[in-house]
Amino acid sequence: MRTSVQTLLTFLYKIALSLISFCVSVLAARWFGPTDAGVANRAVFQLASTYAQTGMTFVGGFTSYHAYAVTKWPEERVRVVQTGNLLVYMMAALVWAVAATLSVAHVPIHPAWLWTLWVTPLLFIFGFGSKILNALDEISWVNRLNMVQPLLFLVFLGLCWLHRPAAADQRLTIALGLWLVTCAVAAMWTMGVTYRHLPRPARRWRWWPRHGRETWVYGGGSALAQVASYVNYRMDFWLTAWMLGNVVASVYGIAVVASEVLLNLSGSLQQVVYARMTGGAHEDAASLTEVATRQTLLSSTLAAVAMAVVFPFLIRYAYGYRYAAAVFPFWILLPGLVFKAASNLVIQYATNTRGRPLTSVWMNGLCAFINAALCFGLLPWWGMLGGAVASTGSYMISFFLYTLWYARVSGRSGPALWRIQRDDIAAYGHLVRWLWRKFW
Repeated sequence: MRTSVQTLLTFLYKIALSLISFCVSVLAARWFGPTDAGVANRAVFQLASTYAQTGMTFVGGFTSYHAYAVTKWPEERVRVVQTGNLLVYMMAALVWAVAATLSVAHVPIHPAWLWTLWVTPLLFIFGFGSKILNALDEISWVNRLNMVQPLLFLVFLGLCWLHRPAAADQRLTIALGLWLVTCAVAAMWTMGVTYRHLPRPARRWRWWPRHGRETWVYGGGSALAQVASYVNYRMDFWLTAWMLGNVVASVYGIAVVASEVLLNLSGSLQQVVYARMTGGAHEDAASLTEVATRQTLLSSTLAAVAMAVVFPFLIRYAYGYRYAAAVFPFWILLPGLVFKAASNLVIQYATNTRGRPLTSVWMNGLCAFINAALCFGLLPWWGMLGGAVASTGSYMISFFLYTLWYARVSGRSGPALWRIQRDDIAAYGHLVRWLWRKFW
């Protein structure tokens, strides 16, 4: 029941986070305005955030080893975190040095790229702290800290929007500046909380050879895998911007943002079972993977149905007439994200339970290749609808291939990942009864 309660609370936090993120997206669209220039600026802002997220994902692959090691070898926690400190802060300093050099030398570079270089190191630090807290099973803190940056950004940008002091050509700079400040607050807060949950020596920087070596071996493979996963996740959006232009990409980006709510919600179970999947025996972890994957498919499908009914009205009335065309791509993306959510559990099994991050490289890379091939074939003919079809198709095909891989390496039944059982449905009844007794 503890897992069910933890999952429920995490799910509620995810709902709140998704709602805040959706409001941020709506406010940004209103802030930039409905003109062609405003729509294009919104696309630039979203592109900058995806570039920064890509950098965070890459470094987050290396820090995945530190989260993995904290769970596997609790007695080594201090040394693991000290090694992670040195890596993360040195990489952050290196990127900041590049950003400072470009700024001082007045090198002609697109503002989105320059702001990305300033923000990305803060995401390195935030991601590192979040992973360590998750490994320590401090799920409540992870949930709360994940809300800091988007909530602050929503408040500050909302105040700017209400007063409207800026000219249209200054609004992109203001939004990017607020992004930088709020990320800095979130990063410092997260590391402060993380260090309070560890012995005081964990705050030092030190390169322990054993953990340093595994950072490059395990972490390097994980970094490639996570970048491949994120590239696959953003492939349709980036190719839409490249092939169809920023204005079309901005509209398609609304469909992506709205559908991301589903992936945020379905990530609750993945977050909750991380420590148990990483620290448990292979058979126990495999059984947990199967249950968690089925539960993810079931809960994601229910959430997708509800979103398919509600979100089209939100898109039309919250964003405005310029973004109404995002509804159809949004509908097409939903089924694919159901399978993407389930695939994340299988990939987590490969990376954390089996200790094979390089396996997840080909898993994510294959999905990215399928996505890109479908995008090149469909975008010129169907526009942004083709991008949505390509994304959904790649997720469905990949989940089928992951199922075959799981059956081969685990020696268990592949269909156990997707064949819903009576106990899966009964779990919802148990949870409802527990809530009834708890609150009524």
